[in-house]
Amino acid sequence: MKFGKQILSQSVPEWMHNYLNYKALKTQIKRVVAAQKIDMLKMYAAKTEHLPQEEYEPPLRSLKDEQDEFRRLVQAQFQPLF
Repeated sequence: MKFGKQILSQSVPEWMHNYLNYKALKTQIKRVVAAQKIDMLKMYAAKTEHLPQEEYEPPLRSLKDEQDEFRRLVQAQFQPLF
């Protein structure tokens, strides 16, 4: 069983409002990693003047924007706890 599904299957309904949104955070982490890869490809292209087209897929947002969104999601998840 996948971790996210396991969390949901073992959750206590009365505590659901206190749980982290694992799926949203996982999705955002994947977006940050994808943006990092794009930045690395851009640095590679700038150094070698070559960009492998099959590996290039422009991100929807910049790495900084993706990281900021991840921070916002984490803060929003923890805010009700404090």
